[in-house]
Amino acid sequence: MRCFVRLTNNVYLCNMDNKHTDFPQYRMLSNARTFYRITDARSFEEVQKMGSRLVRHLIKAEQYPEMLRIQDMLDGHDGTYLEISEQQWTEQTSERSA
Repeated sequence: MRCFVRLTNNVYLCNMDNKHTDFPQYRMLSNARTFYRITDARSFEEVQKMGSRLVRHLIKAEQYPEMLRIQDMLDGHDGTYLEISEQQWTEQTSERSA
């Protein structure tokens, strides 16, 4: 995501254009307990490991903060969201891995 500040009124303007991103994309939180399959710029699946269970959530971003969260996952600048392969996603989110 490319952002710049308009100095006249200090408003952040961001380009959330993902035209060059191939989907799905796979990420995990740095704690290795939460995994994401980002299906497009506005939706993702989240899988959380909780003890011996897997909890799945399907999220459709409808509000701007949710869209920013997806962009943060894709950008991964601060190290919170780590890129993983489809194979890692499958291994970590199958019922046998819980």
